[in-house]
Amino acid sequence: MFEKMQAGGNFFGYTLTRGPHFFFFGSRRVTQDDLITLFPQYEFCFLKQVHGQTVAEARTFIDNEADAHFTKKPGLALVVQSADCIPILLAGEGGVCAIHAGWRGVAANIVGAAAAALPAEFKISFAAVGPHIGFNSFEVGGDVRDQLARSCKSGDGMCRPGAPGKFYFDLKSAANAQLAAAFPGVTLGERGDDTFTSAAFHSFRRDHESAGRQFSFVVINSPRRA
Repeated sequence: MFEKMQAGGNFFGYTLTRGPHFFFFGSRRVTQDDLITLFPQYEFCFLKQVHGQTVAEARTFIDNEADAHFTKKPGLALVVQSADCIPILLAGEGGVCAIHAGWRGVAANIVGAAAAALPAEFKISFAAVGPHIGFNSFEVGGDVRDQLARSCKSGDGMCRPGAPGKFYFDLKSAANAQLAAAFPGVTLGERGDDTFTSAAFHSFRRDHESAGRQFSFVVINSPRRA
């Protein structure tokens, strides 16, 4: 489904085109400045991400303080940044939405908040889930496990014991459960790369404060002129 974008031995990330919608999950190779070079046909909109559940309408040249944004404007690419968190890109008739879902966002059901905030004419039918920290790499304390388990149906079954007092939690399964509840019948497209174990991606848990960020975006392609 997804295609690798690479040139000159460099892996830039994954791309996907579905009808008028284009999706991109970047690797650690791609910086913010590279987006303009690689995709000059788009205008980019960023967020000041706060690990919460605020959802905003995208505004040109203004970085909303939020963890999800949406638009119906063709050519306006909605960017989220991640380094272990899950980038979730939504598309359907009427518009697109990009979500930054870290564990706090999943615990707060940022997906459900996005569904509630989207205009009624947005008919989300596809959700692309990008590279993020994997089940076997995401070990948390009992307090975090409990918050995540309460965030979705069957959450108790998404964890297993780790070191004493620790648990591994399947963050993607929780996000997918929230997507299914918020957008019934949605089709999922996933890239299962584990950012913690893959050298192609930044990982905050692996690299700590020295970690950079991946850039992912979704956009509605402008109609071609005859």
